Amino acid sequence: MDAPAEGRLTMNETACWRRYGLAWAAVRHDILPKFSPAEREHAERVKPTDALLDLVEEPWEQM
Repeated sequence: MDAPAEGRLTMNETACWRRYGLAWAAVRHDILPKFSPAEREHAERVKPTDALLDLVEEPWEQM
Protein backbone atom coordinates (compact mmCIF):
# COMPACT_ATOMS: atom_id res chain seq x y z
CA MET A 1 0.00 0.00 0.00
CA ASP A 2 3.02 2.28 -0.05
CA ALA A 3 3.04 2.70 -3.83
CA PRO A 4 -0.21 4.70 -3.99
CA ALA A 5 0.97 6.99 -1.20
CA GLU A 6 4.29 7.52 -2.96
CA GLY A 7 2.48 8.04 -6.25
CA ARG A 8 0.58 10.97 -4.77
CA LEU A 9 3.94 12.67 -4.21
CA THR A 10 5.13 12.24 -7.79
CA MET A 11 1.97 12.53 -9.93
CA ASN A 12 -1.22 14.53 -9.93
CA GLU A 13 -4.33 13.19 -8.25
CA THR A 14 -6.05 12.16 -11.49
CA ALA A 15 -3.05 10.17 -12.73
CA CYS A 16 -2.55 8.59 -9.32
CA TRP A 17 -6.22 7.54 -9.11
CA ARG A 18 -6.11 6.16 -12.66
CA ARG A 19 -3.03 4.10 -11.84
CA TYR A 20 -3.80 2.88 -8.33
CA GLY A 21 -7.41 3.79 -7.55
CA LEU A 22 -9.23 0.55 -8.26
CA ALA A 23 -6.61 -1.59 -6.53
CA TRP A 24 -6.47 0.77 -3.55
CA ALA A 25 -10.26 0.78 -3.17
CA ALA A 26 -10.45 -3.02 -3.40
CA VAL A 27 -7.76 -3.47 -0.77
CA ARG A 28 -9.20 -0.85 1.60
CA HIS A 29 -12.86 -1.91 1.33
CA ASP A 30 -12.82 -5.62 0.46
CA ILE A 31 -9.57 -7.12 1.76
CA LEU A 32 -8.31 -5.23 4.83
CA PRO A 33 -11.61 -5.49 6.76
CA LYS A 34 -11.24 -9.28 6.72
CA PHE A 35 -8.20 -9.04 9.01
CA SER A 36 -8.07 -8.14 12.69
CA PRO A 37 -6.14 -5.06 13.83
CA ALA A 38 -3.46 -7.38 15.29
CA GLU A 39 -3.08 -9.22 11.98
CA ARG A 40 -2.80 -5.92 10.11
CA GLU A 41 -0.19 -4.58 12.54
CA HIS A 42 1.85 -7.77 12.18
CA ALA A 43 1.65 -7.58 8.37
CA GLU A 44 2.81 -3.96 8.48
CA ARG A 45 5.88 -4.95 10.52
CA VAL A 46 6.94 -7.83 8.25
CA LYS A 47 5.80 -6.56 4.85
CA PRO A 48 8.06 -6.76 1.82
CA THR A 49 8.58 -3.73 -0.39
CA ASP A 50 6.07 -2.79 -3.08
CA ALA A 51 8.65 -3.39 -5.83
CA LEU A 52 6.60 -6.19 -7.43
CA LEU A 53 3.69 -3.85 -8.10
CA ASP A 54 5.59 -2.11 -10.90
CA LEU A 55 6.54 -5.40 -12.55
CA VAL A 56 2.98 -5.98 -13.72
CA GLU A 57 2.73 -2.62 -15.45
CA GLU A 58 3.53 -2.16 -19.12
CA PRO A 59 7.09 -0.84 -19.67
CA TRP A 60 5.82 2.28 -21.43
CA GLU A 61 3.78 3.19 -18.35
CA GLN A 62 6.95 3.43 -16.26
CA MET A 63 8.32 6.41 -18.21
